[in-house]
Parts: sequence; C-alpha cells; structure tokens
Amino acid sequence: MFRNLYFFSPDFRNHNFSDFFDNIREVSEVYIEAALQRSYQPGNWLEPYFYSIFPLTMSPESCVSFLRANPKLPITARDYYLSKLFNAYTFRCKCGSAWRTTKTT
Repeated sequence: MFRNLYFFSPDFRNHNFSDFFDNIREVSEVYIEAALQRSYQPGNWLEPYFYSIFPLTMSPESCVSFLRANPKLPITARDYYLSKLFNAYTFRCKCGSAWRTTKTT
C-alpha cells in the first residue's frame, strides 16, 4: 500500500524535470500529455527533449525536492516513486486511448 500522490497533491503532476538544455527546467503535465498524444499519430515521434524527463524526474534529487517542498504531506520516498510510476502509466493510457479513439472514428 502507498499514498498515491497523483490523486491528492495538485503540485505532484507538474513535478517533472528535464536537463536536456544543460539546465534544469520544470515540465508541465500538459506538455507531457500533448507530446505523447502527438507521438501516437502516424509518422510522429517523441522529440529528444522528451527522453530526458523521466530519468531526472525519477532521480533521488527530484524526490527529495518534492518531499522538502511538501513537508506536511505524510509521505515517504517510496510514495513518491510509486506515484510517479503510476503517473507515467496514466499518461500512456490516457494518450494511447485518445489516439485509438480518433483512429477508429
């Protein structure tokens, strides 16, 4: 059992980072969903920038920064990591199903 931050922490979904341009940038949930949706279209691929998001977001430093920024949440690092994995899976399911829906109509 773990506390799934995806459902009860508004800041959690936007706690994503990239260091593709040699500096750390926050990446919004909206950007990630849009990039995934575009990538499901025929002939489209994810841009290289996208591939830097998951490793940095799953890094110990990103986890610690979220825990420090939200000291009142009764969570552990385990909650952060499992919630981010759930978050990534949810992106994939939402975007993939949206593409399949548009392809069949």
